[in-house]
Formats: sequence, structure tokens, C-alpha cells
Amino acid sequence: MSLKGKSNCRYTLACNLDQHNVHMKLCLLRVLKEIARSARAEPDDEAARSAAQRASETASAIVKYDAENAEALAALVDLYHEFGVTSR
Repeated sequence: MSLKGKSNCRYTLACNLDQHNVHMKLCLLRVLKEIARSARAEPDDEAARSAAQRASETASAIVKYDAENAEALAALVDLYHEFGVTSR
């Protein structure tokens, strides 16, 4: 498994264990955005869209706890413009 894949698994686990941990959610968001961009460059459109969708959902979860989190808000805009995804 790649380093990005391992990071994704570990951050996802940490977020599931502590649903209120904004720091871990930000780490997961960063990894998912990088996975989406890497997959798009390969190109693997399905993987890119899937990672971008998860990133968008993660950013939305961050905003629920911290409505003014600049990184999460910027990510939502970037993900929409880059991949056309919005959180569900």
C-alpha cells in the first residue's frame, strides 16, 4: 500500500474514533485532496472523483464543528471547481 493509502486509512480510523477531532479531519482532507489530484493526473477519473467526494464530505464535517475554518471552506470551493463535487 502506498504512503498516501496508509495515511488515508490511518486518518480515516482516527476520525472515526474521535468524530470531534478537527485536526485529524484536516489531515484526512489534505490526503484526500492529494489522492484526488494524483488520480486525475494518472488519469483515473473514477478514483479522482471518489477521493474528491470524500474530501468534500470531510470538509463539510469540519465546517459543522468550526464554521469559520478557512482551510475547509477553501477546500469546498476548490473541490467544486476542480472536480465538480459538493458534499451530500
